[in-house]
Amino acid sequence: MRALSENGRPAMWRRAKALEWGCFAAIFLALVTNGANSALPLAACLFLVGGLCIAALLLLGWPERVRALFVAGLCLFLLFTAWIGIQQLPVPEGLASRAWARLPEFGIAAWARISIAPAEGQAGWLSLALPFLTFLTGLLVFRTDARACAAFRRVATAAGLLALVCLVQFLVTPDRLLFTERPTPGDSYTFVFVNRNTAATCLGLIMLMLLVNVREEWRTFDRTRLLAWIMNGVPLPASVRLWPLALQAGLLLVVVTCLALTKSRAGIGASAVAAAVSLGLMFWFGGGGGTSGFSRRRRGFWRKMAQSGACVAVVLLVAGLLAPRTILRSEIQGAEDARFCILEGLVAAARDNGLKGGGFGAFPFIFNPYRDPACGIRSVWDKAHNSYLEGFITLGLLFVPLVLVGFYGLVRAYSAGLRERRSMIAYPAAGLGGFCLVALHSALDFSLQIPGMAAFYALFAALTITVSLGRRGKGDGTRGEAQTPVRTSGKGGIAAAALCGLALLSILVAASRARDAVSIGEARSFARALDAGKPVDTAALRALVAGRLPANWLETCNGEVLRASLTVLLADLDRIDRDQAYDAWAERLGQAERQVLHSLTCLPGDGNLWLRLAMLRQAGGEVPQEQASLMALSQQLDPSQERQLVGRLAHWNRLSSATLALSREEVAADVRNGLNYLSVADIRAVLRAPSPAMASIVRETAPLVSAARRDLLKKNGFEWLAIEAAAGR
Repeated sequence: MRALSENGRPAMWRRAKALEWGCFAAIFLALVTNGANSALPLAACLFLVGGLCIAALLLLGWPERVRALFVAGLCLFLLFTAWIGIQQLPVPEGLASRAWARLPEFGIAAWARISIAPAEGQAGWLSLALPFLTFLTGLLVFRTDARACAAFRRVATAAGLLALVCLVQFLVTPDRLLFTERPTPGDSYTFVFVNRNTAATCLGLIMLMLLVNVREEWRTFDRTRLLAWIMNGVPLPASVRLWPLALQAGLLLVVVTCLALTKSRAGIGASAVAAAVSLGLMFWFGGGGGTSGFSRRRRGFWRKMAQSGACVAVVLLVAGLLAPRTILRSEIQGAEDARFCILEGLVAAARDNGLKGGGFGAFPFIFNPYRDPACGIRSVWDKAHNSYLEGFITLGLLFVPLVLVGFYGLVRAYSAGLRERRSMIAYPAAGLGGFCLVALHSALDFSLQIPGMAAFYALFAALTITVSLGRRGKGDGTRGEAQTPVRTSGKGGIAAAALCGLALLSILVAASRARDAVSIGEARSFARALDAGKPVDTAALRALVAGRLPANWLETCNGEVLRASLTVLLADLDRIDRDQAYDAWAERLGQAERQVLHSLTCLPGDGNLWLRLAMLRQAGGEVPQEQASLMALSQQLDPSQERQLVGRLAHWNRLSSATLALSREEVAADVRNGLNYLSVADIRAVLRAPSPAMASIVRETAPLVSAARRDLLKKNGFEWLAIEAAAGR
């Protein structure tokens, strides 16, 4: 006989419950850490989910009910992982990104790769691994109707309560975001995330889950006794509990209100579509009408049409009443949005990188050369605001069939649920609505690229799919609570080994990233303070450089380590008096140059690194041809980002006329972009005392600046006469 626990429950039941609570802990850890969007929370979530995945596979065995979809998800995860890995490996020059071809010109030895920024590949893969492992673990753990429905209810209720807590915090302390300060103050509710669009997607999913909970509570509620109590004062018996229905309905109202407060146009619109789809499907497939006789079928058809149409009308009415400011913002702003402005650049990047991709996680470096400064130079475009285009740009042509296969698998599972699970129709209907929500919003934003948000949707999909495919499997749905493991052999054993391998790999890579995040913690704090213009103690900065930089700062390709270390080194170099302490200055200059050269072997597409190398080489002695080549690379790779533009203009002004003569086209492009798009304060700062050669280029470029812009510059203190005088010297 199977061993029993002390309270009479089978041991397998206790193990399954422990796995369930582990899944809940992982999901809510991913949410409350602002979407697990930094290295340490992401690593913690992957430790949990990866361990749960292996434990569930060993303890519970193969999920017979959803075997086909489970294998499909595992294969997609394997293919994504394999291709991302190939992009990081050395390849022949003909297959590599063009950025690698320029490294030998400056004495930099590195293997050419498909990815333009292999340093970002690991972090990108971890963000992909979390939702895949969450989905597969969800299918392994919640394998019966009872378990999946109970988990669905608990997650929805807990998420609704979390939304309520965040709403109270937003109203009382709008500058706080759970346990931290809000990075970007604003008047929009962002739930647990930094971005309101991500919040809208997550709240839309929670809304669908609560809709299902309200429907299920209403179906089981004794409405006759409730009516008797309301109309005649007949006491409600103890068996009639009103509070579960009231709790779910109250949380639904809170979440809908929170969704409106996000003011996310695309998020609210996609959520309204999802709600209309879900409710329409619930009424269409959930009963009504007979199944025999032409007249009965016709009456049933028109009744379903009326009910579904009424649902859509109600959803639209609620959306219009709760989000008037969002609708007004949409009418005023229309298509004048930066995400639409950059669309032409995105299409150009997709055209040039569409065959093999530019490298997963490397989107900013791929897109920067195509960025139009007219769309704004202050924004940091680290995401495309279109997950499909970004996936195509970074992964290439392979991305298309992989995504289509994933979409097909989900839609097919939900279609089966709509046909076969009439008594539990709310779950496949909500699942299909949630799929519509994330699929639509992903075309206008990057919600699914936030690891915590993607993991939440992955669990949502796993639970709804388990219920949708409830009649297909013979093993999992009928075993009851005390299941015996379904052992695997042959091909199943290979798949199980592959899943365990992927889970272990994600844990190891996450551990490496977490170690780097801890080691760079102090340097990153200094770097953030320096970037923000805050005062930093020189002695503390020097002590950090002398002994507390990460030991692997000249070996690792972790982008966070590279950027923080370089910022600290350059800041210390700037604070050393060259005339009074030349030896210390020269030593720090050599350290900084070695750091830049190493960083370029990991990030050859980073225009800022080429600019820094030009500055360091010029400090040691200007070579016009070398400076012209380095600055041209920086300008070509990152022509439109504000900080790089200011840095290049300042450096152009320090260079000799011989160098400027070799780079006249690049200088003119930077001057034109600066005069047109930089703030007046920045322009005055970098062109306060222009060299004669620089002033000549500014004077030649001035006619390309609009009259209104020239007048604005003049009114704010930019001296065109000084430019004329400097050019005439």
